[in-house]
Amino acid sequence: MRVHDRPFGAVVADAIEGVLACNDLDACAASTARDALWRAATGADVPFGMDAAA
Repeated sequence: MRVHDRPFGAVVADAIEGVLACNDLDACAASTARDALWRAATGADVPFGMDAAA
């Protein structure tokens, strides 16, 4: 995963998606895990630059 010269949110998104892929989660479990990982990593409910409608 490339970190240099990338927005923090993009790096976090790649890390989270990597965790989900490695754990082969179904759609429902992946959604729950993604939300929890975003909150743990950023303190935010949605990824940076995205609103709840995205």
